[in-house]
Amino acid sequence: QQDYALVYNLREDPTPFLKMSVEELIEAWKFTRDPDAVRLPVKTLKYNRCPAVVPGVVKDEATLERLHLSREDVSRNLRLVSQNSPAFVERLFTAVKQMDEAREKDQLSLVSDQLSVDERLYDGFIDDADRQRMPVVRAAPPEQLTELIGDFKDERLKSLLPLYKARNYPRSLSEEERHEWDEFCHRKLFSGGADSRLAKYLTRLQELAAGKLTGEQQYLIEELRLYGESIAPSDESADAAG
Repeated sequence: QQDYALVYNLREDPTPFLKMSVEELIEAWKFTRDPDAVRLPVKTLKYNRCPAVVPGVVKDEATLERLHLSREDVSRNLRLVSQNSPAFVERLFTAVKQMDEAREKDQLSLVSDQLSVDERLYDGFIDDADRQRMPVVRAAPPEQLTELIGDFKDERLKSLLPLYKARNYPRSLSEEERHEWDEFCHRKLFSGGADSRLAKYLTRLQELAAGKLTGEQQYLIEELRLYGESIAPSDESADAAG
């Protein structure tokens, strides 16, 4: 049973996608900076991860005009999608499954390397060629950082550069990069269960809170606890605290 739904953007004519194979859908789904590329107008909607989903249709003409929405286009595109279900929908779900499996396979090695890359910087010196490329990274705009990964020879720097981008320019991350960063943070915080970083952090705060504290110290403990919970899903932070 899926923990998500697929959402189609009915602004877009589905005709080019309805007869695509699973492989073609995956290719059209991939992130690209090419403004002329055919981009599949489908998103995954994770349950319990979206602030709000409003049902119904916008009927106010001023709002429709502001959003550049055409009820006629939306109705036509909905009819086309509906007429080609469930075959089209089945291929979409198959495409998602294959992309998730490929991403998970890649991340097993990528995340493993990234989880320890900060510490591995002390394993040896960076060679001169890579050191000369470092100022280029610091001077590059966020949208160009991903393209610079292949310029490095040292595998540690290749693993570190996506972290550098996520830590310093989180708003510049693509959807795929955001997913990888979330996965990295999850593993960094929760790996080890009761011995994980977040569990030990919250346990230590509980120990400190049980002591005799001034009002200011109690305030700081509470702020630190709220910070720990703010960087983790609420259900998992509760498990870590318990």
